[in-house]
Amino acid sequence: MTDKKTRWSTDEKIRIVLQTFKPETSVAELCRQHNLVPRTVYLWREKFLAGGRSSLDGSDAARQSKRHKREVESLKRIIGGYVVANEALKKRWREGQDERGAHDV
Repeated sequence: MTDKKTRWSTDEKIRIVLQTFKPETSVAELCRQHNLVPRTVYLWREKFLAGGRSSLDGSDAARQSKRHKREVESLKRIIGGYVVANEALKKRWREGQDERGAHDV
């Protein structure tokens, strides 16, 4: 049995999960070998399968991330335009206030 480990690398998790698919290897035996509880191994396996499923069904996270980045950049440009326009309006308003104040005195 190995020492108790609190952090497993992604590669280590994958190696352990892949072993669960071998008919000659039981989850209980893997847990004993790696000092893990079965719930952890089953959770890793569920996540592993979910990741594979999402990559095969076309909902690729990288593609979604790129789309979100483009959308954020577009929104930043729009907001930037509004900020510039707002600052220009405030400047004109202040100048108008200054002119009115000078004539009233």
